[in-house]
Amino acid sequence: MTRFNVLRCSAVLSAALIAFPAAGLAQAVITLPGGNVSLGVDALGALGAGSLPSGSNVPGGLYGIYYAPTMQDGIAPGCFCEGWGVAANGIAGYVGNDDGGTINITGPSGGFTSTATTATSVTDLGGTNLQVTQAFSPSTANTALFQDQVTLTNTGSTAMTNVEYTRSMDWDIPPTEFHEYVTIGGVPASALLFSNDDGFCVPDPLGSCSAILGGTTNTNFTTAGPADQGSFFTFGFGGLAAGASTTFDIFYGAADN
Repeated sequence: MTRFNVLRCSAVLSAALIAFPAAGLAQAVITLPGGNVSLGVDALGALGAGSLPSGSNVPGGLYGIYYAPTMQDGIAPGCFCEGWGVAANGIAGYVGNDDGGTINITGPSGGFTSTATTATSVTDLGGTNLQVTQAFSPSTANTALFQDQVTLTNTGSTAMTNVEYTRSMDWDIPPTEFHEYVTIGGVPASALLFSNDDGFCVPDPLGSCSAILGGTTNTNFTTAGPADQGSFFTFGFGGLAAGASTTFDIFYGAADN
């Protein structure tokens, strides 16, 4: 049994780099130093890059969260539904492969850089001065985890209102793809506006998202399922002064049992 985890905090391997051009934008497959877990990161900061190896559960598919000991990816089967979105001043934008595509996110304004173990994407929300930096690197807290440090920066000269960030993912965990058990804990968190188990939702902070299973919206639950489900979170940070930033962390990983 392989467990794939994502953890979000509101306040708060070595392997060769594989880079793949797509639509003129860089991508990277990054791997934890132990070699067990790889992420595919595209230039706009969503998961989904590269080409899974022969013998994997989705050969030729995009890397999402890949666990090398079993050659399984926890997002690639079925639709590649994973992405993120932001909003400020009542304007939203989002990025996802099969989760609504890319709307009103441009970049990478600061470039896309990567090494064998790290990848950093810098993008902008159209119609605003909100810049989004997402820096993926091995977590110092746990050797099975990647940390995505997200920094939202107001690059303009006037304050922003209602700054929000959404992340969604549809889990498809082998060998029983489309029959997942999901747990969400820590509700209420200080900056958490909304959560449920529907990873198919478009990651639009200003949109709506209905749950897959009852009893999973804005509450803690343990091993809900089995069902074809995932996780959806929207965080709110209120106003952001001119030149100010807010930073928080997202963790992705996989391990046996």
